[in-house]
Amino acid sequence: EQVRRDTAPQRQRFLAQPALRGRPYESALAHVALGRTLRARGENAEARRAFGRAQELLEALADDFETRGLR
Repeated sequence: EQVRRDTAPQRQRFLAQPALRGRPYESALAHVALGRTLRARGENAEARRAFGRAQELLEALADDFETRGLR
């Protein structure tokens, strides 16, 4: 699957949208998309940070589900 290399600035602006606040799953998906774009651009360190943030968000969400007994 090919990722457009010129979309990183647009995706970074998307992450700053107030609509993503309080929506960890959607925010994680946006971070994955940003990471893929950054990786395609050769910005590997930034891509790792975006993927890492996505993982943090998903792990926190999973912990919350487990705490509430919603496996």
